[in-house]
Amino acid sequence: MSDYVAFALDGATYAVEAAVVDEVQRMVWLTPVAGAPDDVCGVCTVRGEHRVILDVAARLGGRRRDPEPTDYLVFLAVEDAILGLRVDGIDGLVSGTLEAAPPGSRPAPYVAGYLADGVHPVAVLDLSAMLEPEIRELLADVAGNAPEPDAR
Repeated sequence: MSDYVAFALDGATYAVEAAVVDEVQRMVWLTPVAGAPDDVCGVCTVRGEHRVILDVAARLGGRRRDPEPTDYLVFLAVEDAILGLRVDGIDGLVSGTLEAAPPGSRPAPYVAGYLADGVHPVAVLDLSAMLEPEIRELLADVAGNAPEPDAR
């Protein structure tokens, strides 16, 4: 059994392994980054460190939307950098065993498995799959440099 941080996103519950969560905080001001993938909300600075913020809903194939002050950021320690996930809300810490997709459903992209919560399964994100080459490159670039503002 492992611990996971669960969060709300477009009316569903998702989770990431608690061991990779660096911190959780309310939405902050984001700077758009020119040439970034569409599902990147922008970059923020936390304690002098630049962090890429990913719109998880858009990455999962949903609608991309502008961040709102009521959103949360879940910061994850990945690839020697910190990646932020924009989420709708935080559901808390949950424990469980990762299982395959529920019977009758098809596996979803970027989902490593599911936790049974008694009512609805909680999809656990596969962070290594989410870190496609363009995101890895942006993480590496931003970790050492200030973001270039978008010319929009």
